[in-house]
Amino acid sequence: VAAARKYTDALAALDAAADGASPEDRADVARKCRLNLAQCFLKLCSFGPAEAQCDAVISEDPTVAKALFRRGQARAGRDAITDALADMLAACKLDP
Repeated sequence: VAAARKYTDALAALDAAADGASPEDRADVARKCRLNLAQCFLKLCSFGPAEAQCDAVISEDPTVAKALFRRGQARAGRDAITDALADMLAACKLDP
């Protein structure tokens, strides 16, 4: 729970910060925070929030295999097996 809170705070701080980081660097840090936050939610069996974090990453870059894999885990946790399988297969195609 504490780790999830820290990643949520980091995302909020990243959105509020206007430092000299390039948009690409900011997007990279946000992606990493979202993927780590998704993993925290998976460990807490909070599958909806985990899926939402993965959706945010995938909407920015649909080729992030880790986001597809974790979204597949979240969907499997929600018993959306067909969608989970599609995500897992897509992740395997991107990163065998």
